[in-house]
Amino acid sequence: MNEERMMILHLLADHKITVEEAHQLLDVVSGEHPTRAQERSVDAGASERYRQQRLSPTPRITPAQLVESSNHGITRQYVQEMREAGLRELSVRQLIELGIHDISPTFVRDMREAGLTDISTQQLIELDIHDVSPGFVRDVREAGLKHATPKQLVELAIHDVSPEFIRKVREAGLVDLTVDLLVEMAMHDVDPACIPMLFEVEADEADRPSLV
Repeated sequence: MNEERMMILHLLADHKITVEEAHQLLDVVSGEHPTRAQERSVDAGASERYRQQRLSPTPRITPAQLVESSNHGITRQYVQEMREAGLRELSVRQLIELGIHDISPTFVRDMREAGLTDISTQQLIELDIHDVSPGFVRDVREAGLKHATPKQLVELAIHDVSPEFIRKVREAGLVDLTVDLLVEMAMHDVDPACIPMLFEVEADEADRPSLV
């Protein structure tokens, strides 16, 4: 018995995969043609749904993916909760990536409720890596950047541009600044309180009569 078959049997014995999944994996590693696999008899008590699943094309899930899924907590409940949170078309690889980075269904749901309704798994991972919380997303949007993208939110977080800084800059009169300019201002310690004074200086200079 080869190593892959032994791995499948161990997974089955440890209750990490179902009998149905074990049959599917054994079909894959044996290279058995689907039509021959379909001819395998099933227990008399098997449900019609089970029979239909056995007749359908075998999903190409490798034993290594099953092991990795188990190691990173990808359970039936995790998959179901991710679907309920809005991620309904995840691949096995994407589920594993989310599990590796401890992305919870609650995190996904909260991000979507904060306004990031069209977000990819990679964007979720990037947000988590840089400690961008759903609360930060909400605060940035409430400060005036209502359409900030996940990439822009990461840039703001990396450079410690706070929602309070954004709010004060906009209240000082600079309401059309891009995220890049806000980041540059924060990097150079621009004080939002100085902005109105500088506007006044500029206005006085414009009103001063020319000596030429």
